[in-house]
Amino acid sequence: MTEPASEQLSEYPAPGKESRRIYRGHLGDGCTVSVEKGSVTGFWLPRPETAPDQILEEIENVERNGQCLKETDRIKVLRGTVFGQDALVKRFDLPGMLDRLRYVRRPLRGRRAWAAARTLTDLNIQTPAPLGFLEFRGGESPGRSYFITHFIPDSETLFEWVHTGFRRATHEQRIELGSTLLSDLLSLYRHGIYHADTKTSNVLLAFPDDPERRRLLWIDLECVRCGVRISRRRIIRNLVQINASLLDQVPLSYRRYFAEELAKIYPWVSDERVGARIRRWTGRRLSRNVDHR
Repeated sequence: MTEPASEQLSEYPAPGKESRRIYRGHLGDGCTVSVEKGSVTGFWLPRPETAPDQILEEIENVERNGQCLKETDRIKVLRGTVFGQDALVKRFDLPGMLDRLRYVRRPLRGRRAWAAARTLTDLNIQTPAPLGFLEFRGGESPGRSYFITHFIPDSETLFEWVHTGFRRATHEQRIELGSTLLSDLLSLYRHGIYHADTKTSNVLLAFPDDPERRRLLWIDLECVRCGVRISRRRIIRNLVQINASLLDQVPLSYRRYFAEELAKIYPWVSDERVGARIRRWTGRRLSRNVDHR
């Protein structure tokens, strides 16, 4: 079983200079080449010498022939083969003019997800193994970008597991998984890393039925900020995101256990005013139907 949170972190985490340095370094990965109607910047980790236009060809093949797992007006997630690798390709679009203006001088979300994934990997924090990224500027779809990871076939989101596996799990298994989630969250905080969207649909549970290999991995890494101060507001926001995404599937006793373990690190979490704030904020999120998407 995972060690209690109180044994893993003994002081309030300071901003992580190391995580900021690593993140900024990986933002500079790759090179840029000109293509028809624009330019592409990219990097393929298994073969760093791979040209960005070659990566683009592979990704376009996945878009034509791959399996679409999710699609909205801003993202599209596909499974396909990239340079022989079973990969998950996440495409990010900027559908509105304001979005495009916002990213004129900023790294696109695919590159940001890549830098965050490399940072977490370098710091031994669990996330699907990053393979590469690509960003395309110009043409009919300015600001299109991609982030590519290994595909993990035997996996489901923690949100899915809560709905399908929680009732079948033993009390010990539920406690262990909750302790693992808390430990992984504290690992982020320890390095000054903040995931701005920690709902359970953004936590992947790999090998859910194999006690020896079962683990949690952070996903949706474009929401990650590295080298920041982990303020009370940010911690409360994470708690609200997790709490709201559990809906009514997890009994209060398990939620209370999670909060009590966290309060061993941050005693202010046990303040009734904090609890009332979490309940109010959770109610607002649920009323907007945020976690039913």
